[in-house]
Amino acid sequence: DPTQSHPYSVLGAAALSSRQVAEAEAAFRKAVALDPASARAQVALGYYFWSTRRIQEAEATFRQALQLDPTSELVNRILATLMLLTNRVPDAEPYLQALARLQPTTHGLTLADYYLAQHRQADSERVLRSLAADGTIATQVSPASVGNVTA
Repeated sequence: DPTQSHPYSVLGAAALSSRQVAEAEAAFRKAVALDPASARAQVALGYYFWSTRRIQEAEATFRQALQLDPTSELVNRILATLMLLTNRVPDAEPYLQALARLQPTTHGLTLADYYLAQHRQADSERVLRSLAADGTIATQVSPASVGNVTA
């Protein structure tokens, strides 16, 4: 069906894996044009940009996807990773915070680790206390033990 975006994303992925870069970009752009409100289509186009080392375009596209779906764990994770890989560590924080809100069990400890790496022990302890208080982490991992970790 030429009015659905997902098949074009699939075609784009196939073209990209065959190193048909121009065809891949055209297919990903067609997917977005058919459904500009689709975060999924934006993510596919963003991955294309990332894989072709067009990092600024990838970031803009992923930010658009996040505007379309602010609670997307995938897009927040992608943007956090992109910030870290491009040495913009402080810019990763809002995405790491969003991930911790969305999936405390999975991402809360990552946020606490991030704070420790940034020499923000009080913030790390706050996150760990919150995770311990709601039972997300076992009480054997106490916030007091954070002071024993050296970064």
